[in-house]
Amino acid sequence: MLLLLRITALIHAVAVFLQPVLAGSYLSGSVGAIQGHGVIGSGLVLVALVQLLAATIYWRRGGPGWPALATALIIAAETLQIVMGFNRAFTLHVPLGVGLLLACTAFAIWTFQPAAQFSRRAAV
Repeated sequence: MLLLLRITALIHAVAVFLQPVLAGSYLSGSVGAIQGHGVIGSGLVLVALVQLLAATIYWRRGGPGWPALATALIIAAETLQIVMGFNRAFTLHVPLGVGLLLACTAFAIWTFQPAAQFSRRAAV
């Protein structure tokens, strides 16, 4: 299950990384980039839900529980991020985006660390 968690966390982090790139492209004059920003932003929650499922199964099979909790908090933050973006509340949207980028990147990196491995025998 760690493999699924790694894959979803990596996809999630890459998609979050694309968000400021698309926003910057829009601010530089590429008007169509804002559509991609909105589509990816809305799709992030779906990726995060798959990540939550993977993290929950990972936890139930003996891994630590904090990845599921962290993913649930990321989902809440991404939901708030979408609302703030559509309401053009950029004073919260931008710093929350920075925080999400840091959190998703750190989470994805953690999944590839030896600490993410666990022994089913030790967990039983």
